[in-house]
Amino acid sequence: ALKIADYIADKGSILLYEVDKNNNEKVEKSENNPIIEMPVIILTNENTASSSEILAGALKDLGKAKIVGTKTYGKGVIQQLLTLPNGSGVKITSEEYLTPNKTKINKIGIEPDEKVELPEESKNKLVIEEKEDTQLQKAIEMSR
Repeated sequence: ALKIADYIADKGSILLYEVDKNNNEKVEKSENNPIIEMPVIILTNENTASSSEILAGALKDLGKAKIVGTKTYGKGVIQQLLTLPNGSGVKITSEEYLTPNKTKINKIGIEPDEKVELPEESKNKLVIEEKEDTQLQKAIEMSR
């Protein structure tokens, strides 16, 4: 997500905060000048999670993309799997992601700039015809 955002964000822009339980922050910044300098529209829904939310949140906060669709899933934590001496494991949450504006993602999600629901008959399809995809149609309209 950060590598993709680095293609679009201005050099030195904050892309992400990683915050631990003691409120220690690690800041991730864009390292390069943007190579994509055109309007960007990101489609989201309730299955958009984790890295996808990091990308959407960063570009939205930086004014580099518009979000179209429905609210994202809301997975904004870093989890680690630790192996115990007896071979079992434990998963711990070590940090939380925040967008450049320090907006929490976890259990909240990212609200789109333009809320557009898919028609009920299209929601569970793996492939949606372009003319039936209301989110895509809105993104195309916005890009003109």
